[in-house]
Amino acid sequence: MRRGLKFLAVAGIISLITTACTVTFLPEEADSDSSRNSSTSRTVSPKPVARPDRPNVPDFPHDEILTYNCDGGRLLVRYTSNDSAEVFADGWQELTRTTSRDGWFVYKDSRHEWYAQRSQGLLRRDGSDLMTGCRL
Repeated sequence: MRRGLKFLAVAGIISLITTACTVTFLPEEADSDSSRNSSTSRTVSPKPVARPDRPNVPDFPHDEILTYNCDGGRLLVRYTSNDSAEVFADGWQELTRTTSRDGWFVYKDSRHEWYAQRSQGLLRRDGSDLMTGCRL
């Protein structure tokens, strides 16, 4: 019995000594639960990817018919998306945005070009000005 008590006493002393000298490493806080479950505590950040500047995108209201008062009369325009517009000139013309020039968005089909910037616009047909000085 004495031998058992002696063994327990020695084991207890060794246990106290080793726990007092134990260094504990705590993992860094992670952003998600999945990284806490990984085998390493190191957080790896992805390298930033170079991206070209976002293209200038118009912010005209979609699917509303806007009335522009122009030098040659009134012009109705409906922006169906950021890349397309319908202009009422000899009937509805479906135009597609092709470029941006000096802050002007250019919408075209085979005959018509609609230049729009904020509340201004200009309509050309077959290369000639049709409606100028257009304003909302």
